[in-house]
Amino acid sequence: MNLTAEQVLGFTNLFLLPRFDNPQPTPDFHIDLWRYVCDEAKYVAIAAPRGHAKSTAVTHSFVLAAVLWREKKHVMILSDTESQAINFLQDIKREFTENQGLAEAFDFSHLVKETEKEIVGRFTDGAEFRIVAVGSGQKIRGTKWSRMRPDLVVGDDLENDDLVMNQERRNKFRDWAYKALMSVGGDDCHYRFVGTILHLDSFLESLMPNEQDPSTVVEPLKIWSRDEDRAFLSVKYRAHPSMNDFSHLLWKTKFPEKTLRQIRQLFLDQGRPEGYAQEYLNNPIDEENAYFRKQDFIPIPEKELKANSTSNESPEIFYAAVDMAISEKDARAYTVIAVIGVTNDGTWRVRDIRRFRGDSLDIIQEMFTIQHAYKPELFVVEKENIAASVLPVLEMEMLRPSRPFINLEPMPPHGQDKIKRSRSLQYRMRAHRVQFDTEADWFTDLQQEMLHFPRGKYVDQVDALSWVALAITKLEEAPTWAQVEEDRWEDEIYMTSEWDEGRDSITGY
Repeated sequence: MNLTAEQVLGFTNLFLLPRFDNPQPTPDFHIDLWRYVCDEAKYVAIAAPRGHAKSTAVTHSFVLAAVLWREKKHVMILSDTESQAINFLQDIKREFTENQGLAEAFDFSHLVKETEKEIVGRFTDGAEFRIVAVGSGQKIRGTKWSRMRPDLVVGDDLENDDLVMNQERRNKFRDWAYKALMSVGGDDCHYRFVGTILHLDSFLESLMPNEQDPSTVVEPLKIWSRDEDRAFLSVKYRAHPSMNDFSHLLWKTKFPEKTLRQIRQLFLDQGRPEGYAQEYLNNPIDEENAYFRKQDFIPIPEKELKANSTSNESPEIFYAAVDMAISEKDARAYTVIAVIGVTNDGTWRVRDIRRFRGDSLDIIQEMFTIQHAYKPELFVVEKENIAASVLPVLEMEMLRPSRPFINLEPMPPHGQDKIKRSRSLQYRMRAHRVQFDTEADWFTDLQQEMLHFPRGKYVDQVDALSWVALAITKLEEAPTWAQVEEDRWEDEIYMTSEWDEGRDSITGY
């Protein structure tokens, strides 16, 4: 586009700012926003904090400038609901009908069509433009006006909290976004998405730079990427660096430190620090008050690291669980097998995590591998899940001489509330009664998933551990080494004739 950030800035200050409610001086980061949306890149995604006028800067000022400078003629505005998209459109409409200075400066004549969801405007030379409002998920294929497909698509807060908290709805929305939304425009169409990160598996988050990538630049108030080959030119802003760090502020005049601290306290008083982290830091997880806290990941003592070792101070009884992902709707998920060892003092030790994608045979093979390695007392499975997919083959495999017996513990479905299912694991960790093999290659991924729960991209490992935890809470704890030796001695004696000497063969007395 030929439109520049400086043009949008001058246009906004001259024609729009006096009409804003409680107008504030244009912050530097708005100019940065305009540089992104005016870039030649076809796809641009921006995540900005709540209340920082991102909609005013992009969906209002930028769209008006693009139309009035005749950069764009057919604009589609989308939001999570049609009514919200209509609100954006009505604010734009009022500029054309009430802002006389704007109309004169850009030779705007009148609106030739104005409905709740659509306006068509005409300049004095006869040129026309169209702006239409649409809700997320609506049918948009084949959208045309005067045989012209949209040449600017602006998505503003395309997702909401209800949508992002349901995996099936997230997947459905992502399918709509890539199959319908991203192809609705013509060849010269530019896509501009702006919003706040509501979930780490949200559509908007998937467009953001990966913080672990070497090409990503992490600044106190901004995360962006130097990788010019990325499909999306994207940036993530935050109001200040972290929950307790106010050393840098994104919009000092409107959100000084005192104001931000007051807003944060409102969330803290309601017991929702993660809400503040989501709305103002673009991180839907407050790591200091996360469901699983970083300080609760206790390492297994070095002398106890080796599982099944008689050199350990106390033996462990092992329990395993498998969380299967084999249906079509779970295509993005992983199958996870988790193993926990329980000591005689009630300590739980997370000994192994197997995370993979595979079919029923792959799952069965991994279950047998775990059975060989740990000989778990119980192998927890979700009753409906295994009955429909794995059980018939597993039972046949266990009849083979080379296969060990797996003591399956089918658990009734625990509903869709993964948070309630994981309570026993959370409580145990808060009490520092769960230890982890922090040196294992799987630990980093597991910790990240748990720290981001329940708004992380994946929850498979948490699910598997939660199934184990539910089963363990119903069972006895492990014996001491002395009890193990006593049981072993009794087993050996029982196999000798002396054990039966003097006893009646019928009564045993």
